[in-house]
Amino acid sequence: TGVEVKGAVTVDDATGTTAAKTIAIGNNNATGAFTIDKGASLTVNSSSATVKITPTGAAAINGTLDVESTGTAAVTLQGSSVSLGDAALVKIGDNATKAEVNVTGGSVSLGTDAQINLGSGTGNTFNLTTDQLTAVDDSTKNITGSGILNIKRQTASKALDINAAGSGNGLAIKT
Repeated sequence: TGVEVKGAVTVDDATGTTAAKTIAIGNNNATGAFTIDKGASLTVNSSSATVKITPTGAAAINGTLDVESTGTAAVTLQGSSVSLGDAALVKIGDNATKAEVNVTGGSVSLGTDAQINLGSGTGNTFNLTTDQLTAVDDSTKNITGSGILNIKRQTASKALDINAAGSGNGLAIKT
């Protein structure tokens, strides 16, 4: 059981509506994982939505998680572990100015050519909370954009482990 995104899903503002919206996908009482399939996408195109994805199991982004906010939209993805599959993309759109993306997992892994794009707005924030961040050796700049990137450990008693699964360049951050 769990939630699987198989196509293009968009969360957007209704015409004339400016009230904040909270959408929870999974919760602490639900079981299973959350997955965005390869070729599928979840787009938050809202000025005020708060989207919380909190499966009890793992979260896997194999397609695209896209935050195209012109306001203060926030997306939280929290799983026991979080993986960005090969060529997966988590991005804050270029028109976003105050978007916030929060990713939390005991381990976070980036597959071949996986990318996190902070967008071009310097007010955008990407918070990554994990005990282990792993990237495979590829030629991709894994983390790009002009927004704010915060990386912190999830468990206070553990050291944050950032490494490459293989030899070579490993995790590459381009600002």
